[in-house]
Amino acid sequence: MKRTCKKVRCAPVRPRWRLALALALAGGLVHHAPIVSQRLKILRAVCAGLVLVSGGAALGAAGDPGFAGQYVIRSWGTEAGLPQNSVNAVAQTPEGYLWLATQGGLARFDGVRFRVFGLEEGLPSISIRALLVDRAGDLWVGTGGGLCRWRGGRLERFTVKDGLAANVVTALAEDAGGRLWVGTSQGVSVWSAGRFQSEPALAEVGRVSIRALESGNAGEMLISAVVGLFRFAAGRVELVRGPEEFPDVSPYCLLADRAGRLWASIGNGRVLCREEGAWRVYDMDSGLPFAYVTALAEDGDGTVWAGSVDAGLYAFREGRFLPVRRADGLSADDIRCLHVDEEGQLWVGTRTGGLNRLARRKLAVFGAAHGLTNEFVRAVGETPDGVWWVATGGSGMIRRLPEGFAPWEDVNNQQFTFMRTVLVTHEGHLWAGGAGALFQLVDGRLVSAWKRAQVPWLANAEVTALLEDERDGIWVGTSAGRLLRFRGGEFESFGNDPARGTITALAQEEDGAVWVGSTTGGVLQMRPGTGSSFSFEEILPGRDIRALHRDGQGTLWIGTAGAGLVRWQAGRLAFITRREGLTDDTISQILADEEGHLWLGSNRGIMRARRVELDALAEGRLKFIHPRVFGLADGMLAEECASGSSPNATRLQSGELLFPTVRGLVMIAPRQPSRSAPVPRVMIEELLVGGLPHPAFPPHGIRGGDSPPVVVIPPGRRDLEIVFTGLSYAAPTRVRFRYRLGENAEWVEAGTRRSAYYQQLRPGRYEFQVLAANADNLWTLTPAAVVLDLRPHYWETLWFAVLVGLLILGAAAGGVRLAERRRYRRRLNRLETLHAVERERLRISRDMHDNVGSMLTQVSQLSDLAQQSPGDAAALRQRLDRIGDQARVAVQALDEVVWTANPHNDNLPNFAHYVSRYADDFFEAAGLRCWQEIPPDLPAWPLPADVRHHLFLAVKEAFNNVVRHARATEVWLRLRWGRGSLTLEVEDNGCGFDPARLRDETGNGLRNLAERLAAGKGHAEILSQPGQGAKVRFTIPIAPELPTAEP
Repeated sequence: MKRTCKKVRCAPVRPRWRLALALALAGGLVHHAPIVSQRLKILRAVCAGLVLVSGGAALGAAGDPGFAGQYVIRSWGTEAGLPQNSVNAVAQTPEGYLWLATQGGLARFDGVRFRVFGLEEGLPSISIRALLVDRAGDLWVGTGGGLCRWRGGRLERFTVKDGLAANVVTALAEDAGGRLWVGTSQGVSVWSAGRFQSEPALAEVGRVSIRALESGNAGEMLISAVVGLFRFAAGRVELVRGPEEFPDVSPYCLLADRAGRLWASIGNGRVLCREEGAWRVYDMDSGLPFAYVTALAEDGDGTVWAGSVDAGLYAFREGRFLPVRRADGLSADDIRCLHVDEEGQLWVGTRTGGLNRLARRKLAVFGAAHGLTNEFVRAVGETPDGVWWVATGGSGMIRRLPEGFAPWEDVNNQQFTFMRTVLVTHEGHLWAGGAGALFQLVDGRLVSAWKRAQVPWLANAEVTALLEDERDGIWVGTSAGRLLRFRGGEFESFGNDPARGTITALAQEEDGAVWVGSTTGGVLQMRPGTGSSFSFEEILPGRDIRALHRDGQGTLWIGTAGAGLVRWQAGRLAFITRREGLTDDTISQILADEEGHLWLGSNRGIMRARRVELDALAEGRLKFIHPRVFGLADGMLAEECASGSSPNATRLQSGELLFPTVRGLVMIAPRQPSRSAPVPRVMIEELLVGGLPHPAFPPHGIRGGDSPPVVVIPPGRRDLEIVFTGLSYAAPTRVRFRYRLGENAEWVEAGTRRSAYYQQLRPGRYEFQVLAANADNLWTLTPAAVVLDLRPHYWETLWFAVLVGLLILGAAAGGVRLAERRRYRRRLNRLETLHAVERERLRISRDMHDNVGSMLTQVSQLSDLAQQSPGDAAALRQRLDRIGDQARVAVQALDEVVWTANPHNDNLPNFAHYVSRYADDFFEAAGLRCWQEIPPDLPAWPLPADVRHHLFLAVKEAFNNVVRHARATEVWLRLRWGRGSLTLEVEDNGCGFDPARLRDETGNGLRNLAERLAAGKGHAEILSQPGQGAKVRFTIPIAPELPTAEP
């Protein structure tokens, strides 16, 4: 059955005229809580003196240091994230969050982080007075500006416009019928069925300020107003009278406990309790302080707690109130509210000290408060008589006797103040070592002492490690790295500093081999031989060793500084570190219990791990372990355990384990009492996309076991952070998590980290799940889950991929076709080139035959004729002149053939130069003046040989026509280029002609011009009129990228 705990939020204490009159009669004192006047302080001192003189038991109860020591107290203030240090009310919603009412807004707390709600979130005022969680799970918030309801992650506001009696809300309660009662500064309002309803009977209470509301055990509603205490039942209101000595009561706070009692605080040092219709008064004689009780609550075991205005907290046990004050660990003594959570822990809100939590200790601690004069404990051991021997760093040896801690008087602790290690042999003898000293005790009496002044190896060294030899003797390790064995009344030394550093730990094998751990030399196994000889084996060289433990199965467990726990078995090493679940990588103490656990003392508390899990982890059958960790939350004064000596921790004869720490001793029972600690409630709180909260994420979060909602994430940034929490307040910093993305994915062990990060997730649907475990390793049964629907960009969709695939295939096909066409064109170009070469060869041969060949034939014939008429000198001269003319013509023709065939002339500048030179020679021989207009800087555009040849022949034909037919005296040769074409013009000042008439004649000259230009992909244009000369224009296309024809 689930146990519920009642709590109460009390209204601020206000002065009453009756109390003021009484105090005035007592000494003219006026009190206005929470301000305490000087006269009130004097009155308190007088009352305390009277109690002291009379030997009252109240002082003894108040001075009992044992009661407060049963609890672990932790506090949170503004430095931890609380918006303001005045906590007026505390409530817990069904998902497990704690809600805090402060003067700086509403705060939600998960044990680690605070989230603050203020005006921006919809609160009408940041002055929060009261909180209540109704049976539907809604949180009601009473503020200085109206009433609010937190439902579904949003705040709803109600004011006087909605029927509220006043906007200043002072108290909240829910009756047995589920109706909400709202106390305000001007009376009571009742909320039911979604609205404020009228209750005529409440007129008797009046429009006065309400101090407290409490739902009674009989179904009634108790109303404490400034004018008195009222009871509402069955539609009627009646005044509740107090005891005879205090008939008119106006309580500051109320509590109806599970035993059927009604508790009411009525003034300085007085609390009333009504049981079975009779009132009982508790005052200073019962342990209460002379101060107003401002808050009352009942915890899970029935203890009633009372918080005072400025004198601390009190628990009602066996008819008395026992104190817990600031001196006991509270952050402040000015209590404003009390609340007991579902785990049974008491939460205390203060006016100046923030929030406090009281939890039962799960272990015993021994420090200065228990008489331990030096809390820096290095080692401890227990002799058969039950005496604890404590080695401290600064106060020498201290004994714990049945009557308490006391210094060891047999030795001057002022001389030997720094002790390091304690060993109790199987015979019950005690060995204690430290700086410059080693002592042996038998039955508590000192029998032997070795001191630095007498023993050379102790002159500048400390005894840091002791070990009882399984066969005979005591092994001694020093800070100088020296190892000795005491046997037969003498010390024998093994080697010259074999450990290469301070010896911190010793262990022994069954065959007598000794394991030696040191700060710089790792672990050395020494096997003593005859005399002082030995052989050794070294493992973990260079490591800083803190502890060694050899178990009954022959496994050596090694505690290191920074490298975790190491298992050495059958010649193999296995490391177990924080990555595998340890809370710290420095292991300073190792103990084994009879329950199959190894206990590991570290810098971050004491870990308890199952031996079988450690073996499975070392052998690769397990990837992660979850040890139970004891720390500050369980009552340790400090989490750092003592290190640097061996042995240090011990198992007592009663079975408890005793660990030395830097702040006292810690005693833990291996068999922890089973408590029904609930598993933590796991929540997914927030989804951040690109560092910003996702607007579609549920504002109230996602609880474990809820149906996972689908959150759509549009295309864009895919850097996700998922924030989660586990609600367990016994040890909130020890709550661990595991999560995964996808039902078939492996769990990721997150440790205490409360967020998961994912970068550049691919589009798709993912289900994120998270589990939580408390400090007792109890895991949530069902995870909190959310489905993330990451929408793709259009280029990440299937249709786009198909389209791109088709385009790629099309492009590939097109590329193949283009490559084929290019290959075809290259083949065609090669064929055309071959054909062009063939044509050029044919042309050259034809030109050689037609021009040069015919001329040489004429020269040959003329030579023959000259030889036949040797006597005719005139005819001979004439024939020789003709031979010379024909030879010159042949040379010119041959030059034209060579020029045309030379590929170096396949460009525009060379062509222009050749035509210009030919024109000069030709018209000079004809007796005509030739004017040339050719640009000096022509671009080196390519001009194919065939085009160049046809254009030259056309120009040559035009030159011949001028000389033969034009009867001109001057000729103009012009060359122009641009816009992808080349233009040559031949113009004369001759007789001219009619081009239209000549087209009908049978002459071949003009037709040859047109044919030659067409062969070069150009055209000829003739412009002339009779008597006005003639102009012939040749135009051919030409481009810079035009390739030069290969010969």
